[in-house]
Amino acid sequence: MNHDLKFGPLSLVMTLSLMAASAQAAKIDITSLTKFQGGAEIKAQYDLGANWDSDCCPPANIRWMQRVQLLDDKGADKVIAPPDPNFPFAQFIDPRKGQDIGGGNKGDDLPFYDVTYAKADFSDGIQRGSGQYFFDRPSGWQNDSPLDFLATTLLVCIDDATKQARYLAGFKWGFSVRNAGGAVTTSLINWGKVPYGAGLKASYDGLLDNAVGKAGEGFKNKWTLEAADPNCPEFEVVPEPASMVAMAVGLAGLVARRRRS
Repeated sequence: MNHDLKFGPLSLVMTLSLMAASAQAAKIDITSLTKFQGGAEIKAQYDLGANWDSDCCPPANIRWMQRVQLLDDKGADKVIAPPDPNFPFAQFIDPRKGQDIGGGNKGDDLPFYDVTYAKADFSDGIQRGSGQYFFDRPSGWQNDSPLDFLATTLLVCIDDATKQARYLAGFKWGFSVRNAGGAVTTSLINWGKVPYGAGLKASYDGLLDNAVGKAGEGFKNKWTLEAADPNCPEFEVVPEPASMVAMAVGLAGLVARRRRS
């Protein structure tokens, strides 16, 4: 019996149609996610696709945002000790104002993720949340074991007049650091696509509050996270969560961010 796969005219047309639709869809590509002792590195980029509608969001208004939560091995918030001025809170919008983000740069007073670029080779300098290329490399956390570093990364459409950030797409990622008998191990954890919902909004809004004593203290204004505009398409996030396990392990020699040493 011949077990070779056969594609008839109809199935070929369907396959080509699906490929064409995928090429035109808005998506976020996680281009690499790797671990090393005491940290991890992630690169991502978005593509608005061929049929992007500016009624959804003018491309100039698209920004990256990121929320970080530090946990201990019991799942409780972990405040770094001794106190670190970069990380006075266990939950925060990343980066905080004044936080050292590498390369002589510091976080500004807007709640957008600063280390983004307009060029794929990162040669244009940080774009403070705009730019389609995202990079993060938290490192030096091996001395803070046990620690779980959990990040929720969003693509949003901003309205500067109302101080609203409307959800477009999101994913989560992270790593854990454990010290067992002096041997420090780092594992990638918490990968997945993040849909919009009441829980996501609450987790961001509480940190976007710029009142004194809040994790967002120092931001210029109080912002809120809102649902996507109905004109907006659903983004693909690729590769899918199950595929992340198979991603190759490598390490780009770029400047470390949020280094703890």
